[in-house]
Parts: sequence; C-alpha cells; structure tokens
Amino acid sequence: MPSVSTRDRFGETVKSIVRDDGGYLVEAGTDTFCASHVVIASGRNAEHFVPSLPEIEAFMGTRLHSADYIDAAPFADQSVLVVGMGNTGAEIALDLAECGARPTLSVRKTDMPP
Repeated sequence: MPSVSTRDRFGETVKSIVRDDGGYLVEAGTDTFCASHVVIASGRNAEHFVPSLPEIEAFMGTRLHSADYIDAAPFADQSVLVVGMGNTGAEIALDLAECGARPTLSVRKTDMPP
C-alpha cells in the first residue's frame, strides 16, 4: 500500500499520475504515494531567455530576468519596464506598483500568432 504524502515535494521525477478514489496515485523516482492534490510546476518560467539585441546591450540601466527578481524594494520611486505579461510579469508589475515603483508593461501585439 502506498504512503499518503503530507508534504510538498520538489525536484521529483514523476513516472505516472493516476486518478485513484478522489485523489491521485503518484509514482515518482524515489517513491509511490497517494496525494489529494497534484501541482505540475515544470519551471519553464524560471529558465533564462534574453534575446541578443544590440539595444539591450546598449541599455545602461539595471536589467533583471524574472527568475532573479526577489522584491520591489530596490525599484521604489523608479520607472520600471516589465517585458511580457504572463503570470510572472503581471505579478512582478503588481508587486512593483504596490511598493512605490512605476511599472510599465510591454506585451506582444494581439494579432500575432501564438
């Protein structure tokens, strides 16, 4: 009988997730266990991707990837451009605004293909 997981698990390699009596039977690399909820967080948003553009290299201000963002305090009373309005960009812009920065969001055109 698999154990019932009562803690968060990070960095697990999951082999399978099967619906089981209102919960889930999870077969991971190190264990098989039952869980009432499963969150699949692949970490895609934490992967650094900054396009190589001459304009970026010429910018003399602070450049920061969202994966390196910790808090808004260093940006208080400053204008900040947040590029991309996925979940991460929107949350960072909100955090900046609530802490006294002046964020501007840059988003792609709505008529561009996904």
